Amino acid sequence: MGTSNLYNGPKGKSLLPDGYIDPFAEDDEVEGTTDDAIDNADSNDQDTKDDVGKQDNNTGQVETTQLNTVGSWTTAKKSYNSLFKNSSSSNVHRAAKNYVEALGGYKRAAQQASKAKKVTSTLIELFGGGSNQVKRKLTELGISFDGRSTKEIFKEVLERKLLLPPSIRDNALANTAVLETYSDLLKSELFTPDSLDMFDKGALEFLICTYLKHYIFDKMIQEVSRKEFTKSIEEIKKIEDQVYKYVSSCVDNIVPKYIKDINFGESIAKKVNDIYKGCYKQLEEGLTDETSSSKDK
Repeated sequence: MGTSNLYNGPKGKSLLPDGYIDPFAEDDEVEGTTDDAIDNADSNDQDTKDDVGKQDNNTGQVETTQLNTVGSWTTAKKSYNSLFKNSSSSNVHRAAKNYVEALGGYKRAAQQASKAKKVTSTLIELFGGGSNQVKRKLTELGISFDGRSTKEIFKEVLERKLLLPPSIRDNALANTAVLETYSDLLKSELFTPDSLDMFDKGALEFLICTYLKHYIFDKMIQEVSRKEFTKSIEEIKKIEDQVYKYVSSCVDNIVPKYIKDINFGESIAKKVNDIYKGCYKQLEEGLTDETSSSKDK
């Protein structure tokens, strides 16, 4: 399952304050990038403001107030670990709910997915609008179609790092989800080996849904699964299958309506941010009628 059980995940309660800059981020990832519009897409959302330390100009003392945290990582990890004892659908939902709360709630969970949102926006920009538009946009980027299969074209998109280069951990998560999405596309009924005529809103919906499923699932497993050396591969796979099924059902319930309403002539940053908020909110609130979904491994 890729990243399963490799990391212990975040410690303590969530979350880092707004404006936190990753010390390992490269300079061009911190300022002056196209990520800005995505990161700030919901900057006016008043429900997610933190209380922070303020200095009194008269006394020089700092008055600190508690950050607006929702849940704890300890609870999230215990909740996921309990699935090995009871993996009922209600417990899977509880594990997902506790995970989103540990991230600080669905709005903060979406805020933290800046690299994944950048990939999502790029997928929409490259592969949205229909086959003719896709061919035009890729041609403008210098990608040739003459005598080449769809697989070769996709391979060049990946090799030229048009989506996102893997570097720091968050980039690696986002990039891994791209590769998993690419693999799923090649195995899907949508894929045609000799042309890009498959690209319509149905294909775009498949790409975006698949990407979010992999990213959200991979990140969750990395952050809350413990090193279950006492568990068998079969047990781990069973639990992860159930969690992925739940994530998939939530994503499938949210993404299609957003893709249907996308206006390709306008900025998509706000729409992408809403997609991520919607998916994390669905994970947190749960489903009343889960649709079946599975993950090939």
